[in-house]
Amino acid sequence: MPGDEDEAEDPSARSESGGAFRDVLLVASGLLVGVLLALYLADPDGDAAQLGADDADADAESDDAELEERVLEAFANDPILSERAIEIGSLPEGVITLDGRVHSRREVTYASTIAGGTPGVAGVVSRLLVRADEQDDIPDGDEARGAGAPAAE
Repeated sequence: MPGDEDEAEDPSARSESGGAFRDVLLVASGLLVGVLLALYLADPDGDAAQLGADDADADAESDDAELEERVLEAFANDPILSERAIEIGSLPEGVITLDGRVHSRREVTYASTIAGGTPGVAGVVSRLLVRADEQDDIPDGDEARGAGAPAAE
């Protein structure tokens, strides 16, 4: 069609716009390569994310050890608990574990109370056992009423 010649695209205009687009692509790819190179040089092994996770684990272990030390110090300063072989451990979230043998059920409760009252302790898991050769000085239910005595109503 005769009128279509005026609307035909000028080949030189296309190469200019294509050249500008190519220049933008070159600059963008250059920037991308620069950023990637900077990231690689900052962390050539690519373990920065893992390092952060390791640091968090190390911090948690450090907090657990510090918490164990605080409970151990509280037990060492106590005249009764300092004489008992109680192993102090920790679980996540500030929970302390107690393992070993004590002389009475009262001491089981006492050790759990001292551990639980230590700053930073969120809970106590007591696995303390009462030595078989020791008798508790506080009798339980039926023993307190006497053998064969009817329960108070």
